[in-house]
Amino acid sequence: MNNIVISAPAGSGMTYATLLLKLAYNNKAEGCGHERFEIENSGPQIVILRNPYDTVASGAERWVKGSGHSNFEIQGQAIDATDLEGMKNNIRNEEARYLTFFKDIESLDHIKILSFELLTQNTKKFIQEAGSHFGYTYDSDEELEAKTFNELKIHGYENRAPREKFPARQIIEDLIAEKYKKQTWESWKIYSELKAKLDEKGL
Repeated sequence: MNNIVISAPAGSGMTYATLLLKLAYNNKAEGCGHERFEIENSGPQIVILRNPYDTVASGAERWVKGSGHSNFEIQGQAIDATDLEGMKNNIRNEEARYLTFFKDIESLDHIKILSFELLTQNTKKFIQEAGSHFGYTYDSDEELEAKTFNELKIHGYENRAPREKFPARQIIEDLIAEKYKKQTWESWKIYSELKAKLDEKGL
């Protein structure tokens, strides 16, 4: 059978979910990417839906020095926590990626959308639902989440696990709340409609 393939905008838990599913299904899972073009003409995929405020904030946070994304710092792309204009630019970029990713996503019938809340609050069901889209069944492992957190540490992905907020995160969240109002934000409208449908299904 094919590997379980997972996609999501940056900041949606894709790295954690990929490692979780690899451990659950004998290494038969892989992360695809953060861009819409990567899911357009693909085989079956799982997509993680997280609200745009947290997703955009988490995505933009990656570009700040000290956030734990060392590859950005090595490449000289990370910005200082005092660089507000740089933060605003990264917020705009991440918001545009989120909107592009989810707009009309229901037209892709090979995609199964699961919520970030299912991943973090009902992990066993997330694993079962993701596996079922690819024809797998899951034998429960009570230690799986602990094993996944350990794998994150081994691979240097501690910042992909639930953690204390990085100090610059509050600045980023305030900038997003100021710029994007729920009443007029297209990304929030798309998210709300998708999330309501997932809630009805318990996903």
